[in-house]
Amino acid sequence: MKLSSLSPDHLECRSMGHAWSHVDDRDHDRRLGQILRFWRLEECLRCGAEREREIDLSGIAIRLGRTRMHYPTGYVLKAPPRRLTRADALGAQYGKDLTL
Repeated sequence: MKLSSLSPDHLECRSMGHAWSHVDDRDHDRRLGQILRFWRLEECLRCGAEREREIDLSGIAIRLGRTRMHYPTGYVLKAPPRRLTRADALGAQYGKDLTL
């Protein structure tokens, strides 16, 4: 399989990073009327990947906690020879392709 066989949107996200857009906030943890923690749901405008991030407001600084990712069909590659880089994806868009 060649890296260039991925969809153009998948290659673009792999070369540039996802284009995240806020979808919703859920599972608010409240105490005394204050929101202490919640999950932020985001979706990539190009490839449709979904990200859930835990946001913790309970301390002095805002902390990003756990992250859950859900990738669209065809985005995840099974056992590539090494971790693919953004440069690999950019090269596949312009003719310098990798065989996986």
